[in-house]
Amino acid sequence: MSIHLNERHLARNAALVDVITDTAQGASLGYEICGAFAGPTLLVAGHTAIADLVYDRLMKLPTLAWMHGTLVLLFLDRMEKHGLDFHITQMTNPEPDELVFLPFDLDPAHHAAAAQDGFNDALNVSVRLGMIAAIVLPA
Repeated sequence: MSIHLNERHLARNAALVDVITDTAQGASLGYEICGAFAGPTLLVAGHTAIADLVYDRLMKLPTLAWMHGTLVLLFLDRMEKHGLDFHITQMTNPEPDELVFLPFDLDPAHHAAAAQDGFNDALNVSVRLGMIAAIVLPA
């Protein structure tokens, strides 16, 4: 089994996004979001139900394209079969600088809250790594 990046496209906010795909089964395994500037790699891993919601929130950030480095978002439940380490070594950025695991709750009623927590965690680590500037929200 091998993976490749396909469906290279520009997201709504002009960040470069590659879909990470399992070449054997054609399943989407996650996304690689590349900023405009060189920088660290942040690996964010979670189950698809939460990770898709986090991805949607990331795509709404108007300055995502100005990010330094790469944010890789992986779907754990689609990768468990062959092991996370195998897939990480096949990616274009094989050694992430930091790893964030998204929270998970089996109850779909709690997915939105878990996604918000995971999104906040990913942003906080991105700020700490210097990938993005701190976001100050009005009171």
